[in-house]
Amino acid sequence: MGGFGITVSQQSAGTVVNMGGVCIGHATPSSSPNTLTVNNNAPVSFTLNFDRPLGSVSFTRVRLNAGPSGVNSTGFSATAYSATDAAGTQLAQVSEGAQFAFGSNFIAAYSFTLTGTGIRSVRFARTDPSGQNTSFGVSFAVLDDFVLTE
Repeated sequence: MGGFGITVSQQSAGTVVNMGGVCIGHATPSSSPNTLTVNNNAPVSFTLNFDRPLGSVSFTRVRLNAGPSGVNSTGFSATAYSATDAAGTQLAQVSEGAQFAFGSNFIAAYSFTLTGTGIRSVRFARTDPSGQNTSFGVSFAVLDDFVLTE
């Protein structure tokens, strides 16, 4: 990520942010193996910091195929800030609740965009539907197709 001006900071205890090819077997990313996910079944949070101010940050939570044992996608939030390490003014926030699918069903991919003047960091956190960090058995949403726009 450093080659793209992105660093990771403020990782919750035990959180390892994985780029490229590390994802659960049910995931069908559009640009595999270029995905971002987390290995940790405890409360998860981390910050992506950008070396220059951005006008928007977009990404996709990938499609998850259920299969016979089902699949779940943890709820998460992403919050854009005007300073690195999530220390500045909050500029935008997106979130998604936990989702479940079974049998031949799937959880469709969904795209998110954070927009604001001077985005310098985005803080990701796993959440349950009430907004509290929790564990659903899948470490974190599998994210793909990041687009950083100045």
